[in-house]
Order: sequence, then structure tokens, then C-alpha cells
Amino acid sequence: MGTETTSNAILKVTTVYSHGRFERVSTSIAVLGRNELKRKIKNFRGRFKLDFTDDYLDTIDIDRLRHILLAALLNAKGRQ
Repeated sequence: MGTETTSNAILKVTTVYSHGRFERVSTSIAVLGRNELKRKIKNFRGRFKLDFTDDYLDTIDIDRLRHILLAALLNAKGRQ
């Protein structure tokens, strides 16, 4: 990651965290099961589209699914 990209990512996480959303978002994702995580990833609507196949999502572990969804939601929330 370049310095500018890293700075932008840190700023987004800091902004989201400072508004108290980080804990709410991460807690809500932590309790989701595999099927619900996959559904939310497949139906994510934000500034960008997540384009993962079911086959790929079936092969990765549940923590990776949580990471993908959390990153997408934080990015989407950080820009609002």
C-alpha cells in the first residue's frame, strides 16, 4: 500500500471509529453465520460493487468473509 492509500485508510477507520460506528458494525458482523455473511456480501450496494462468486465465498473461511464485509461497510460509511 502506498503512503497516500495508507493515510486515506487510516483516516476512514478513524472517522468511522470516532463516530461510534466501528463497534456497532463490527459487533453486528461478528454474530453473523456464513450464509448471512455471504448474502450480505452478494447484496452489498455501495459506491462500489462486490463481485464474488458463490464458489469463491464457499472456499474461504468465515473470518475472511467477516473481513470482506467489514471493510466494505467501513469504506461505505467512511465516505458519508
